Amino acid sequence: MVAGICGPMEHALCEVATAKELGYHTGMISLSAFRDDVGREGNLGVLLEHCRRIAEVISPSTRETTTPLLRICSPGLRSQ
Repeated sequence: MVAGICGPMEHALCEVATAKELGYHTGMISLSAFRDDVGREGNLGVLLEHCRRIAEVISPSTRETTTPLLRICSPGLRSQ
């Protein structure tokens, strides 16, 4: 099952913890909470940290068994 995870860091961490308790094993992260920050210097690091912290909750053993692949998709963010 795939959970939808959204909001700023603390809200997203609460959502992902609840999803894990309910049996979800992966999540799709919305980055819309960061839409006003797109283009600001250092923002990529904030986005990656946000995703990393969520991933640690939903699948903490991923690092030990596979190489995780994270693709960020959000309106206003473009791959370079």
